Amino acid sequence: MASSARVPNLLRGLQRAFSLTPVFVSHDLVMAHDLCDAVVALRMGQVVESAPIEQLFPHPQNPCTRAQIAAMPARAF
Repeated sequence: MASSARVPNLLRGLQRAFSLTPVFVSHDLVMAHDLCDAVVALRMGQVVESAPIEQLFPHPQNPCTRAQIAAMPARAF
């Protein structure tokens, strides 16, 4: 297993095994898309957007969120 897959797989396993609801903080939107049910986007420490994954990724409202999603590799979603 690639080392980059270890953390997400570990988190998913712990989430299932213990019925956890983790808070995942990251700049990596690909990983957030894969691991999270919802995203809260921050800019300069302020919330600029908050939405479920299935709503946020296809229809981001904030210009910064749009730019970050546009920069993601196409394989992400």
